[in-house]
Amino acid sequence: FYINFDIDSAFSLNKQAMALAVKHHQKKLQSSILQGLSALFIQIGAVHPALEIQFQLLEEAIANKDLSLQQSLYNSIAMNYLVNLNDLENGKKYSYLSMQIPGWENNKKICTSTFINLGDTYTRLSQFDSARHYLNKAFDLANSLYGNRDNDFTSMIKNNFGNLYLKMNQLEL
Repeated sequence: FYINFDIDSAFSLNKQAMALAVKHHQKKLQSSILQGLSALFIQIGAVHPALEIQFQLLEEAIANKDLSLQQSLYNSIAMNYLVNLNDLENGKKYSYLSMQIPGWENNKKICTSTFINLGDTYTRLSQFDSARHYLNKAFDLANSLYGNRDNDFTSMIKNNFGNLYLKMNQLEL
């Protein structure tokens, strides 16, 4: 809650939560709290500390064979490279790593997000056929999750299609 309204309180509560999780030897909770800390750093524009946390968590997820967490972290790392650092190659690399997780297609929300990331990446790289391919896949998945209702995913996808058509100079679309 506080991440959007009182960042200082959010950091303080995160620190308190971590102390409790450590005290009670709750490793999974500690990982969740670190993910929250990473989001707090992103909120204040501190991308590199956020990525450090995400890479630390990724190492642990790989060691523990936590495929769901690995997929989520690859997707988050990709998004940070793409959106916050404008590093298209690393954004693409970590998006594809997310897709290499066995059973990756079972988490449709992360798959949708990954396809959105790839569509945006290929739009920025002026690889329009690839961009359209991934945005269409994202749109289909979002519709399978939410039907024809507007949601955050479909709004992002429509925005990214707009960016694609603008870059292709197809203004009528």
